[in-house]
Amino acid sequence: MGIIAKEGSRNAVIMYLGAIIGALNTIVFYPYVMPKEEVGLIMTLTSLSILIAGFSSFGSSASIIKYLPHFRKEDEKNSGGLLGFVVLLCLGLATVITLILILFKDYLQSPFEESASLLIDFYYFLIPLFIINLLIELFGNYANALFKTSFQMFLKEVVIRVGQTILIGAYFFKWINLPSFLIGYLTLYLVSFLLLLIYLFSIGELSFGKVRLLDISKRWEVIRYGGFTFFSTLANSFAFRIDALMLGSMIVVGTSSNGGLGATAIYAVALNMASMIEMPFRALGQIVTPVISYAWKQDDHEKLKEVYTKSTETLIILGVFVFAGIWCCMNEILQILPKEYAEVKWVFLWLGFGKFINVASGANGQILILSPKYYVYTFVTIFGLILTIVTNYIFIDLYQTEGAALATAITYFIINFSMWMYLLLKYRFQPFQRGNVVALLLGLLLSLIFFNLDVGNLWLNLMIKAISISIIYWLVVYFSKLSIDINSLIDKNLKKIRKTSTK
Repeated sequence: MGIIAKEGSRNAVIMYLGAIIGALNTIVFYPYVMPKEEVGLIMTLTSLSILIAGFSSFGSSASIIKYLPHFRKEDEKNSGGLLGFVVLLCLGLATVITLILILFKDYLQSPFEESASLLIDFYYFLIPLFIINLLIELFGNYANALFKTSFQMFLKEVVIRVGQTILIGAYFFKWINLPSFLIGYLTLYLVSFLLLLIYLFSIGELSFGKVRLLDISKRWEVIRYGGFTFFSTLANSFAFRIDALMLGSMIVVGTSSNGGLGATAIYAVALNMASMIEMPFRALGQIVTPVISYAWKQDDHEKLKEVYTKSTETLIILGVFVFAGIWCCMNEILQILPKEYAEVKWVFLWLGFGKFINVASGANGQILILSPKYYVYTFVTIFGLILTIVTNYIFIDLYQTEGAALATAITYFIINFSMWMYLLLKYRFQPFQRGNVVALLLGLLLSLIFFNLDVGNLWLNLMIKAISISIIYWLVVYFSKLSIDINSLIDKNLKKIRKTSTK
């Protein structure tokens, strides 16, 4: 677990730095600087572009992770033709989808006419945004497969978010208007992609002078695997993004033609906070996924069990800490937000449960999608997509924005429970340990103690809660030895601090 702990901890630092910047953008800057409908527009465009990029990828991101260990030669810095093949394949599909977006524009815009008319005005921003997101995903996963995870994550989590902060500032001072903001937003993604290309080229992992062609038999193998993972990846993306899109199309507020975008803005704020619970999962997943791929190549079930158990152990501890910490500070967060965002509280609670369930399930999805039984993952996620559409339709109608969050939580639970049961019955992989229960009870206890704490000052409340929860939680985790990896990481950093202080 050495490389996992090293890269995972580095990625976690990058992600939480990005999360702090993202939280300031989402909780403070966007709500106070831009109208709610414009915030909803930006979030909806982003969600749609990622979904459309999923259509164009044809499972290629997963194919890169799975097949690079097979096609790459240890003595050569190249992908054996794999990267070039999947990029050409995806760009071909992106061209077809672009034509569909243009030719069927009126039909595709019709669901948003009454509730998100602003989206129609900026419809064509989708095309370059989804293509750039597609390229970032492909080359980012290539970097991950090479165990070079940190730089591409820094671009996505920090650089793009700092750029957004600058754009919001420019909008606040009226240096730019909404169209200019969106052009700048698009430029941020383009610059990040170009920096990623330069990075890969600088470390010798990207060459434009000598392109190897993938053997025809290998192409069909990649396409066959990509076909299955295409449906699973697409279903998974839809399952956890369609909630915001359904909000945008279903909710009509009075005579406003952008009521759905207003609801989407509230949902986006809650989702941004809930996504912080998932940060450790994403940080660890960047490096765990290629390790799992190599373990399946060698049919090393003991290594897979180790990765599954230790990732679950670490992620539950981190997930409980983040979830409890945010929930305990929710009253203070609501005081910071504009009054029209009051609904964020309960939307976050349901989304937080869903995100925590996903985190607590560890690397189940990566293990299954990279296994010889990868098609099972496809069936599970397609079922999850159907479930989330049905539950969103029911609960949005009943509970509006909170209903979308509840539907998402239900989907997370059923999908992860299904994968856990399959891995248990098929491979006897059981990741959960008794120490996981201690972490859960500790988080619940801290929530009961600190949620209603009020010393009469907003910022003092936040400071007391943050410091107290952090000290109590990590002291209990450390001295209870709930995770060997976490204790080793803490000990290592304490030694560095001691050495520095004695110099």
